[in-house]
Amino acid sequence: MVTVGQQLKRMRQKSGLSQQEMAAGIINSSFYPRVENDQSAISATSLIKLLTKYGISIIEFLHDFGNVELHNLYNERRISSAFLKQDRAELKEFKPILNLIIN
Repeated sequence: MVTVGQQLKRMRQKSGLSQQEMAAGIINSSFYPRVENDQSAISATSLIKLLTKYGISIIEFLHDFGNVELHNLYNERRISSAFLKQDRAELKEFKPILNLIIN
């Protein structure tokens, strides 16, 4: 099974970014390599910020996670919209799914 760290690394390399560039302005650049190597967990908030910053859709990121039932554009838009609006109530609906992915 693919891990969050492996998927972040794949997306970063696909975008042609260094680890420092990927982490810039969102998480500590010394922490980011530990996330990619699955030595540390990234928060859902930081993960969504990274994906949003680099234009990576949540669906694209989650595609290789076979146990995730979040494979439609409607839910992706709901999560992105709720995050950008800081709508905690709506985000809480997706918390169990996001926690499964991150942990």
